[in-house]
Amino acid sequence: MDGTKSGAAPERTILSLSITVEDKRKLKIMAAERNTTIAAIIHGWVKEHCSDKSEESTN
Repeated sequence: MDGTKSGAAPERTILSLSITVEDKRKLKIMAAERNTTIAAIIHGWVKEHCSDKSEESTN
């Protein structure tokens, strides 16, 4: 189970992140090339690299 209500979008929060200007530029280019957002790229990375078990241990 993913912790969301049936059919409901997952709850969102804001994350402040300090990165270099160059890294931000690279992320913006990557997002534009993929026709997506930086937030979507980061979400994909988290989904790929973090298991459900690690999420359960923080709840």
